[in-house]
Amino acid sequence: MVHYNKWLIGLMGLSLLTACSDDVVKPVDNHPVVSPEGDGEGVFMAINIKMPSATGTRSFTNGDNSSNSGTEVGQDFENTVRTVYLVLAQKSDDKDLNNKFIAWGEIPTNKIIPSTSGTDYTTTAKFSKTDISQYYDGLKDEDSRDVNVFVFCNPTLNLRSVLQAQETARNNAWINAAGIYDANDATSEIIWSENDFLMTNASIATRTLPQTMEDWNYYTLETNPFDLSGLNSQVEIDNSIENSRGAVRVERTAARFDFRDASPAFEGKNANNLYEVMFQTDGTDEDGNPISNSYLNIELTKMSFVNMAKSYYYLRRVTQRTPLDSPVDLNNTILCGAEYPWFIDATGTFASQPGNYVVSVYANKMLTGITDDFSTYYNYPVFSNDGSIDNSVFDHWGTTVINTLLDNPTDNEDKYHIWRYSTENSIPGVDIQKNGQTTGVVFKGKMVAPDYAVNSNDDNLKELAAIINNTDNRLTGDPSVDPILYLFAGQLYATWPNVEQAAKQAAITPVWVVDNNHTDGGYWTLEINRGNTFFHAVFGDGGCGSYTFKDTNGTEYTVDDPLEMSTTCPNYLWHQWDTTKDPTTGNRPGMEEELTLAFKKAATENNFTLYQTSIDTTTGPGYYCYYYYWNRHNDNGKNGIMAPMEFCVIRNNVYKLSVSKISQLGHPRHSVNDPNPPTPDTDDEIDDVYITVDVDVLPWVVRVNDIEF
Repeated sequence: MVHYNKWLIGLMGLSLLTACSDDVVKPVDNHPVVSPEGDGEGVFMAINIKMPSATGTRSFTNGDNSSNSGTEVGQDFENTVRTVYLVLAQKSDDKDLNNKFIAWGEIPTNKIIPSTSGTDYTTTAKFSKTDISQYYDGLKDEDSRDVNVFVFCNPTLNLRSVLQAQETARNNAWINAAGIYDANDATSEIIWSENDFLMTNASIATRTLPQTMEDWNYYTLETNPFDLSGLNSQVEIDNSIENSRGAVRVERTAARFDFRDASPAFEGKNANNLYEVMFQTDGTDEDGNPISNSYLNIELTKMSFVNMAKSYYYLRRVTQRTPLDSPVDLNNTILCGAEYPWFIDATGTFASQPGNYVVSVYANKMLTGITDDFSTYYNYPVFSNDGSIDNSVFDHWGTTVINTLLDNPTDNEDKYHIWRYSTENSIPGVDIQKNGQTTGVVFKGKMVAPDYAVNSNDDNLKELAAIINNTDNRLTGDPSVDPILYLFAGQLYATWPNVEQAAKQAAITPVWVVDNNHTDGGYWTLEINRGNTFFHAVFGDGGCGSYTFKDTNGTEYTVDDPLEMSTTCPNYLWHQWDTTKDPTTGNRPGMEEELTLAFKKAATENNFTLYQTSIDTTTGPGYYCYYYYWNRHNDNGKNGIMAPMEFCVIRNNVYKLSVSKISQLGHPRHSVNDPNPPTPDTDDEIDDVYITVDVDVLPWVVRVNDIEF
């Protein structure tokens, strides 16, 4: 894929260097003699940039490591600075004037000179004297000369266009500029290229400029720039503003996702992404405790990144702190404000002060709900534009083969591998954290039958194992030909006839009725518990046809159910569907045919999950299922209860993911086979837990904190 190159790499920071003394520095007599003309139109400014560091306020997130004390050290290629844009904007109490554009200067690569140690850089930015003069022309003598300074490391072409447009517009609209990354557009700008990560202010940096335009005549030489990070002895300047000098903190606009294999080891070997999922009790141990054996495992084969926001703000913004039960005020946001946590530990204990929300580009739309047209807002949308979900498009999402990722050398001592990067996506509310607008990961798992099932004396289990493992190469990957597997109440069945028989066995008791008028001295009848959940799910309110069984002597009998079969129950509709099977090929009608859909609708309405085969380009034909994980940012530690900022992706964080447990079979490939498919309006946190994903959220820092310009 071809992408535009960018000039800057993003760096994030969470603390400012301390300011110099708060006194007023007077001009000194031994300042350099500077020609009033200097370099003509240019004036020069120098500034220090502080790379992302471990200090600062951040959310609590539970995990193997405490994110309140742990950090993630960025790789060298994530920390490089190639180009810098330095922007000056007016500081004012007037909302319409605050951050009004003054001027900008570009620091190209050839002006960034590394120190001999390679840990810092020295450079300056050149500004148009005309631009600076226009700012001073609008000031009165009593007006403050305070400005807000913005630093953009490794900026994009679009950001350059935004700043160039401000040379004419000269307003504060630029602070709301948003970048766009469209994964389907080969020319789309990426903000996480190697050695080219976009970084912007982590906080507002206020600096005081010289009192008059004439004072700038001292700074028309590149060798004598006005220092925005230190003191300037050539002119009288007020340094009384808190933190008016020191480094400007920056942060990466992207977030990072890491992954490691956390599957448990069993059967004396490393599991290699294999999880025991379905169990059967088989006897007891020497202490009389039941022995549980796994008869079906899931091997995670692929993982896809879904619902990645297409648009992101260049500069972070947050809401003001408000009580949890207060409405979110998106009209009064704080530019480059800090994110404050809502609670302080994994028990969900609330902090002494309310937290706040990081505000994303789609925040207003999220308040009413993104329920359709998902491809407008997201890369790799998990839902089709009509709100349906279809895992058959899995490989069209941001998909990675897990073993390929894990075959790479580990990127960190904790054995995590860098998986991918993402734009920011935050949701301004608790109850609106929904599947349709939350960034997540879809895991693809392949069913694998272990030796216990392969060697089982249970005919259904043994047949199930042979089908799943494709021991006789019977699977074609064509769902209209291969056997369908049926899940009901935690039990998996191979083919519908096995379901039918099992439902009868669950509810029917053959009863011998003594009758001397009968030639055998009696006859068999069926005592049927029609209220049995399994039986009712298969046969509805009607009869079950006939039931075949053996007596204690092994003699086989078949007895009819006197009640007529319901024509709307799954069993009747399956038999109607099955009669259309081609006697030569064994093919049934396609997925969209009327009889197919009628049976599947009846089955899923009665809580059956249907699994059909498909072909995976990596692992071949088989039975696959899917697990949805919605990314946690601020875990409240309470399953089933969502909290503020719990499901988000926030810039300059590393999300370290690992799957520690799979509790049940996942969702089927097609929604028509799923009794409980995710919908755009499904809450991100529900009681029905399929998969346990541990996430540790760490600040994304660098080895060296200071870069001097």
